[in-house]
Order: sequence, then C-alpha cells, then structure tokens
Amino acid sequence: MRNNQWVKRLSAAAVAASLLTIPAMALEFPDTQGHWGQGAIERWSDYGVLEGANGLFNPDNNMTRAELAAVISRLLGLQEVAENTFSDVDENAWYAEDILKCAAAGIIQGTGAGANPNSTVTRQEASVMLARALGIQPAEGDITFADGSQVADWAAGYIKAMTDKSIINGLGDNQFAPLNDINRASVVTILNNAITSYANEAGASVQAGATGITLIAAPDVTVTGTAEDLLVAPGAAESDVMVESANVSGTITVTAQAATVTLSENTYAAVVDVAESASASKVVVEQNASVGTVTTAAPSSTITVSGAADKVETTATAAEAEITVSRDAEVTEIAAAGEKTAVSVSGTVESVTISETAADTTVTANSGSTIASVDNSADGTTVSGSGKVESMTTSGDNTTVNTSGTDLDVAEGVTGTTENNKDVAGGESTTTSRPSSGGSSGGSSGGSSGGSSTPTYNYTISTQTTGNGTITLNTSTNQFNTWPDGDGLIATFTPAEGYILETATLQRPGESPADITDYVLRADSKESGTFWIGAGDNLVNGTYTFTATFVQGVRVTTAEELKNALSNSAYVVLGANINLDGAIEKDWQALASTYTGTINGKDHTIYADDTYRSYLINSTEGDVTIKNLKVLQNEKFVGLICMANYTDHVGTVRLENITVDSLSNTSVALENNDSSFITFIGGTANSKVEYVNCTNNANLELVSNGNYAGIFVGGYILGNAGDSEENSRTGKLVFDTCINSGTLRGPNVGFFTGNECDVPNAKHITIKNCKNTGTLSGTITASWFATNGGEKPGTKYANDLALQNTTGNKPTQIENSLGLTLTVGSDGHLKPGATTGGSISQYEVSVYAQNTFKRENGKAAGSSYVWLSETVDANVSTTKLFKLDRIMGSNEYSNPEPSINWEQISDRETYSNARYVIQSNGNDKVMVVNSQDMIAGFYGGIADAVSLDSAPTYRVNAYNSEGTLIGTAIFKNGDLKTENTGSQGENASNSQESSQPNVPDAGSTDSLTSSTPPTETSSTTTEVDGGSEAITQAEDVPSNSPSSTDASTTVTDPPITENGNDGQEVSRPTETDNASEEKE
Repeated sequence: MRNNQWVKRLSAAAVAASLLTIPAMALEFPDTQGHWGQGAIERWSDYGVLEGANGLFNPDNNMTRAELAAVISRLLGLQEVAENTFSDVDENAWYAEDILKCAAAGIIQGTGAGANPNSTVTRQEASVMLARALGIQPAEGDITFADGSQVADWAAGYIKAMTDKSIINGLGDNQFAPLNDINRASVVTILNNAITSYANEAGASVQAGATGITLIAAPDVTVTGTAEDLLVAPGAAESDVMVESANVSGTITVTAQAATVTLSENTYAAVVDVAESASASKVVVEQNASVGTVTTAAPSSTITVSGAADKVETTATAAEAEITVSRDAEVTEIAAAGEKTAVSVSGTVESVTISETAADTTVTANSGSTIASVDNSADGTTVSGSGKVESMTTSGDNTTVNTSGTDLDVAEGVTGTTENNKDVAGGESTTTSRPSSGGSSGGSSGGSSGGSSTPTYNYTISTQTTGNGTITLNTSTNQFNTWPDGDGLIATFTPAEGYILETATLQRPGESPADITDYVLRADSKESGTFWIGAGDNLVNGTYTFTATFVQGVRVTTAEELKNALSNSAYVVLGANINLDGAIEKDWQALASTYTGTINGKDHTIYADDTYRSYLINSTEGDVTIKNLKVLQNEKFVGLICMANYTDHVGTVRLENITVDSLSNTSVALENNDSSFITFIGGTANSKVEYVNCTNNANLELVSNGNYAGIFVGGYILGNAGDSEENSRTGKLVFDTCINSGTLRGPNVGFFTGNECDVPNAKHITIKNCKNTGTLSGTITASWFATNGGEKPGTKYANDLALQNTTGNKPTQIENSLGLTLTVGSDGHLKPGATTGGSISQYEVSVYAQNTFKRENGKAAGSSYVWLSETVDANVSTTKLFKLDRIMGSNEYSNPEPSINWEQISDRETYSNARYVIQSNGNDKVMVVNSQDMIAGFYGGIADAVSLDSAPTYRVNAYNSEGTLIGTAIFKNGDLKTENTGSQGENASNSQESSQPNVPDAGSTDSLTSSTPPTETSSTTTEVDGGSEAITQAEDVPSNSPSSTDASTTVTDPPITENGNDGQEVSRPTETDNASEEKE
C-alpha cells in the first residue's frame, strides 16, 4: 500500500485555480504555423495543457522529463504532491511541483535516486509515462516492431498495450526506435491520438469518444454516449461523475480520490477499475445498469450494485472496502482479497470467495437475499443475516456463521468455527440452525411501547390490480403486528386465463414504487409468480402496497416464442433478453411478415450473436407500438420494422423508449436504406409514425452495396402507390426526444432519414427535443433529412425544420481532398487511384445497374440491382472488374456468337443471386445476367418478367488503415480515364476531377434516378410452407438506388503525423478526432 505520509494534499482553492484556468483562446505559437503537428498543439493549448516558453512551442525540440511531467500534471489535474526524495529536484525549480505530483501518482518513479528532470525523454520512457498517466495497463505478448529487441523489459508491456490500441504506430520500416529521444510535437500527437474526448471544466457534460479515451479531469462531469475507455482522473476528486445512458466497451479507470462514479440507468461498462490511489472513492451501479467486472484496489472504497454485475472484487490493497448488493440486484461473483472487506447482500449473488488476505471480512445476507455459495480462506470471517446462504466452506480459523439452513463444511485442522453460537470442529459438516437469539420475527423496526422489551409493530398490506387477475397473501388479514408464520409475507400474483402479468410493483413505506415483475416471474412460469418479504427485511411501520397490471397477451423468453407471438399479432411482453439465433434462417427475414399490436420489451434486449440480418416485423398492419426495448447490434444487423404504413391498412406506428447499442469495437454493417428503427415509411392522411424517447448509441457504417442510410429512418418517407397526389405522402410524422450519440459513416447519411423525404408538403412533420451528440459523416452528402433530396420543397422544409429544432453536432460532409480516380487498364480492367495518395489503405470498386420486375399483367412488381464489388489494397495496381459497355438481362441480349451455356457458369451477382457472364462485343464488354435467375430470386418468383438493359454506374470507396470510409466517387463510362493515352472519356467535363458532379440527362437510359422514386424490393425469397416470412416489400417500396447524380469525391483531412514528411497542411481536429501517429 502506498505510504500516504509522504503525500500532501493541495488546498481545494489551489486545485480549482490550477485546474480550471483555461485561456479564452488557444495560444497561437508562431513556430507551429504550418507544422505537421499544428492541429494537435492548438487543441491542447486551447485546453491549457500546453503553455510553451517565451511565446514559442519549439515543436521539434526534444522533450525533457520535467516538461513531460508538467504536461501530464495539467492534463490530469493532479492534486497530490509527494515528499521530495529526489536528490536532483530543487524544490524552488519551476518543475518541482509537477515532478512530485507525477511521483505521487506513480507516473514518475525516477532513475535510481534522481528524477533527472532536465534529461531528454526517450521514446520508450515517454510511452511508459503516458501509459501510466492514462491508466493503460501493460499487455502481454511480443512487440511486433523490427527493433523490438531493443525495448527494455520495464517498457515492453506498456508499448505493446499502446500499439494494440493504435495510439503509437512507430516510425518507418516497422521501427519503433525505443532509445531515440522524442520531440515535443510527437508527445502531443500521441496524447491527441489517445484522447478523443476531454473534460476539464466543472459541471460539464461531455459526449464520450466512440474510440480512444474519454478523460475526465474536472469535478461533477456527466458523460453520455458510446465510449471505448473512460478515465476519471485526479482532477475529478471529491465530486460526482455521472455516466448516463452510456456504453463503455473497454474500461472505466478511476484514479481520483473520494470521487463517486455512478453508472446510471441504461448504462453498460465492460470493466470498472478503481486504482489504489483512489482511496475513499465510490462506484454506484444503478438499477437497469450493468457492468462486467468491478475491481477496487483503493482503501476505504465502496461499490454499490443495484443493477447487475458479473464480478465485484477487492484486491489485497483495498482494506476496509465495502460491497453492497441492493434489493433486486444480481451479481454473479464477489471476490474479496482486502482485509476487513464488508459485504452486504439484499439481492442475489451466486458465489462469494474470500481470499486468505481478506482477514476479518464480514458477509451479511439481508432478508430476502440469496447467496448460493461462500468459499472462505481468511481468518476471522463472519457470515450472518436472515437471508438465504445455501452453502459455505471455510478453511480459515475463527469463522462465525449466524445463518439458518446453510450447508457448512469446515476443512480439517481449522479451529474456532461457530454456527449460531455452537462450535463446529475441523473436518465436520453441518446444516446451520435458526439463531438462538437475535430479536423478534416481527421485524427490525417499528418502535416499542411503555418501555416494554417486546416491540409493537403496525404493518399494513395493500393490493391494487388492473385488468383480470388477483394478488393473494399468505395471511387472512391485511394488518398485523407480526409477519405471517414468523417467516415472512408471500404475495402471489395470478392472472386470469388468457391474461399475463405485465407489471408488478411494490411500494414500501416512504419509498417510490419499485418494479418487481422479473423477480415475481423468476421461475419457469411466465404468467404467475410470488414475491416474498422476510422478517428483518429493514421493515418499518406503515403500508406496503403491491400493484399488478394484467393484460391479454403472451409473455415470451425465447426467440421461437417471440416469433410465434408476433405471427399471431398478440400483445407481447418480453420476460428476458432474447437472442434471435436460430429463429432466422436467411438474410432479410422477419420474425413476422405483418403485425398488429404492442410489443413491450420491459427494458429487455434483443440481439443476435451469429445469425442473419433480420427484422422483427416486415410490414405493419394498423396500429403498432414497440416500447421499452433495447437492441444490441452485433456484426449482423437487427432492425425493428422494415415498412411502416405500407399496406392498405395504415394506422399509428409508435416507437417509445427504444435504445440501440452496439458491441464494443464493433461497427454495424448497414446495407442500402438500413435503419435499426424503421427502414421505409409510407402513409396516407390518416396515418402517423411517432418516435418518442428513441436513442441510438451504436456505431454504424454502410458496406459495399450501400449508398444511403439514416439513424431513425433508413430510406424513404413517402406515401403508398395509387394514392391521389392530394392524399399521398401526408401521414403525420413525429420525432420527440430522438438522440444519436453513436456514429454513422457512409457515402450519403442522414439523422432523421437516410434517403429522400419525398413529400410535396412536409408540414406534417413535428420535431422537438432532438439532439445529435454523435458523429454523422458522409463522403458525398450528410444532412438531417433526405441526403439526396436537394431542393425539393418537402425536403428543404424538413431540413429547415430540423435546423430549428435539433441541437448538437451537425451532420458533416467530409471535405474532398483525395481526388479519387478510376482508370481503364490496357487489359480493360478497372484501376482505382487518387491524385493525392493521402492515407488510403484500401479501395472498394463497384459496378452496378438497376433492373425492373413486372407481373404477368404488366404491372410493376419492384426492382433490385445487379452489383459487383471488389476490394483491393491501395498498393495493388488493378482489380478483376472490367469497364462494361452495358449490363443486360439474358432475355434482352442478342449476339451472333453461340448462345451462353448457363449450366457451366457458377459466378453470381449481388441481390438476386443470379448467374452472370462477361461477353465481348467487339471492343466493348457486356455483362449478361441470367434473367430467369433474377426472376426466381425475387421473393420466390413473384415476378414474371425482368427488364435490364443499362449503361453501368461505377463507385470507388476509399478506406484508411482502420477501415474507416474516407472518400467516395461516382463515375459513368464517359468519366473513366484510359491508361494508354491518359485521355478522358467523352464526358470529360463531367469527370470525377471536375468541380461539377456527373449528372445524366433527365430520362436518359443510363440514369438511375427520376422525379418519382423507382419501386424496389430486396432479393430475399419468401417461404410459403408456414415458416418465417421473408421481408417482402410492397411494390411501392422505393429503390435502393445508388444515385448517379451524386456529387464527386469527398474525403477527410489526413491524420496528424509525427513528422512533416507528407508536407500536407492539417486542419485542427475536434475533441472526438482520433488522428493516428503516422510512420516516418
């Protein structure tokens, strides 16, 4: 344990002054203008972390240990100053306090007896100091740098960890140069790479960075959104840090003393790690919040779980720590290693393990609680309480057990064990009896009368029901002085036939009603169950009120049950988190083809570990409500509704209290027009779609065959085909408290809608209390509504309305600086490139064309796409794709050559899974697609004919080394360069390098857009044997059209580099930028 005697605290006033002194504007150092590190330097000088000297920053000077200590001290808001034991640190030197603060925090450990403040810092020393400062723990494994053998053992784990997190990437030729000195600009760049979001103002609200570290260095800060890692630094000492509705995929590290870190409702954290330096700190996991592992190494720290946790543990340094498991909380494992750990359980715990180092630990099982097992190895342990401890083993001496009905095993040779004042010898096993003394069974409070030793109690039980069902008690009276049977009160909830228990609550005297539904129905029964209040359950005089709501419907706990309930349009209540694996058999299936009714998720989660892309509902019929539901997106997409109000039977579709999250470090792959909420919205004058309290925290990215996506509506808002112009496209649309804190990247992205808001008069749209705290980045377009809607009256009105009623970050069109090109090689193959080079790691080249399906009567049945894509590394010179003159269906292709033998062809194109062949037609090449395959693959053959005869469209996407889309360009044949001559095609004025996008003439045969959105469905087939329905989009569903009228290439700025070799001017990143340390 760290010796606190050689640490002194700064005064609170001094802390506040040093922490919150932030310059009104960034220091503009004249010697950083045009420097490769300018952006990072300006960012951190703006925060007051960098100060420079004599008005200069000297970015290329090597950094000293004293300078690095000063940067770290200001960055973290360090408050404790160690006693000066360094022989070379003069207490009057400008750096003395910063060196001693870093020593107190364990960041500087010196070299021998000295701190060497004026020595320059090597790259490996800087890596270790910064890793310790940022709470990054050493990682195991080999360092992959070619000169990794030069890295010292004490630095290897830290360098491996920072490399794994892409904070440092080394220099050129896979070199790290651990013994080289590091310059000032490089240190700032590493910080900039590591920290994506930073709070150093008291009371601030900060949006977490989806990657990297969110660093809190000020008191009373609130954090929201999706985060990778969160560091609560010493600057947040003695304050409350709230983590609200957040998803932290990595680790929350607490190094601040006496800080209270609260994980509020709907928050998840994989790991919470309380450092030894954070003495007297508290971690609170509220109801409906969850955490993987909470570990504290801090003395006198407190961990309180009211939600759920996999593991809560104290290390050997965490003396006198407290662990509290509240009523209705669930913890899988508690592990105590610190002496005098106090464990108090009112909920459910599967196991408690007490290590040999945890002497004098106490475990209290309060009334109504259950602890499945206790395994004790420490001396002086006490286990007591009126709750249930099912079994216990002890190998420590002087163990006291005061519980009832516990199977107790005492190891051989152990002495001093007692159970309820009775000795148990080593090697014996017994079942503990009721305590021989310890108070009345009537409760632990209630007062006494006239000085009598027998207390008088006054308990009243009230029951209230809604719907058809009953609450019965194990007592004939609702008012009594002693709990029934001396054991406790049992309330039994029983619905009538055909009904289910939707909600059960218990209101204790002086408290708000608490939801006890899942506790009541914890057994196998899905309809009825019991709740028990035990004697000694912190009882007080007053009224205990049970309420129950019974509804006609079905309670489901598995995917198959959910599928059956939706297919029958029942009122559905989720009784557990549901994994959809196994219920979906192919991509783009829905659990229900159509649905009418209500789905109440009861704050449970639907997700898929390893399944196909799927929806809950393909098409709504009439009124549909989905509420109180969480969606956890994995690598496979899960959507709620494909089409809302797209049938003749329209109604009100309401999404209420919906939260969408994604797994840690996972970008959910979206296809064209995707949304986790609703893909397409139709409607008439009598229809409505409402979003109320809907939040997206997921990270989303369009994949190869996707051009458009939106957060809340993936594709279009438009009316049903066949409606008159007067009545069509006029359904009411309400966005009330819709929040995005995640990311969405792709060619065309939108906040409310991803594609067109095709409405002649959009004044039926209502927007209120909506906010974007995340990032929407479009390489072609990005806006609130209708990313390709342009100046259409309805779209323009909707975007203007969004600007007035939506706060936060605006969707961002990424600046064009790559100059993407597409060249035809001498062999006819397509070769992607860029005029700037930039930071491109891979190119994705696609060629596609739209087809149209018709029924026998000639009526349109929909449309889909022929789409080929190939991804190549940036250093690969060519693709296997050809420049094509036309893309045609086999029934429209005529050629004097012999007919195509389709039986010998296995290659198949995207969407319809149709065979294709590339045919030479003179100097041109034609892609011929088997028409019968396309028809058969279109929803099981609901079409009778297909028309496909079009000039192709080409798309080039550019990705950086992290797989992030950083540029897009759209080409037609006339835009392509020819390798031999370098000449442009016939449409050279409309080439990608032109300032104007390529826009085909309206109505031309190769245009994929029109004033009226084309009809479309996806290619998933429909099962007709009673199985799960495919997502069958109505004939008026708009097309997944990658518009040929899109703008030219748009890309991000290059990342901040450690050197100036690239010669590119870099704009200053925002707080959530995650620029990488470039190779020299």
